[in-house]
Amino acid sequence: MILNSWKEIAAYLKCGVRTAQRWQEDLHMPVMRIRAGKRGPVVAESQRLDEWMKHRQTKLSSAEQINTATTLTTESMKQGCSFLFTEIATGRSFVRIAHEATNEKAAARRRRAARAAYDSIERHLKFTKAMPKAELNRFNAELEEFKSELAKLGEIF
Repeated sequence: MILNSWKEIAAYLKCGVRTAQRWQEDLHMPVMRIRAGKRGPVVAESQRLDEWMKHRQTKLSSAEQINTATTLTTESMKQGCSFLFTEIATGRSFVRIAHEATNEKAAARRRRAARAAYDSIERHLKFTKAMPKAELNRFNAELEEFKSELAKLGEIF
């Protein structure tokens, strides 16, 4: 059977249109464009999609999939914690450079960079849930120091 649109392809694969488009882009799902360009009409053969799906299926058991997901989640949280500490160090470096700057424009750029680091930390605080208590205490202390350094530069929270 020939499928003539992203909507038909997605319905056949039992997924969303955006998911089907992402699979085509990232995983090379066999979809053909009738005309060139990103917005041209698409077609796909159901048999080729079935073969592609069968080839893409994993051989992992449910227990292995859960173990893999748990490992990836734990590693992601560790990387997130590392990111937060790096952002604090980066922001504090920009604060120090802003204090030492002799040119007001350069100092203002460094203050903005330091504030951007602080704002990034605020957006990613979810990673602190994975921190051990001692590390969380150290993080909170460093964050408070960073915040007070920013306040001395005139930043308002």
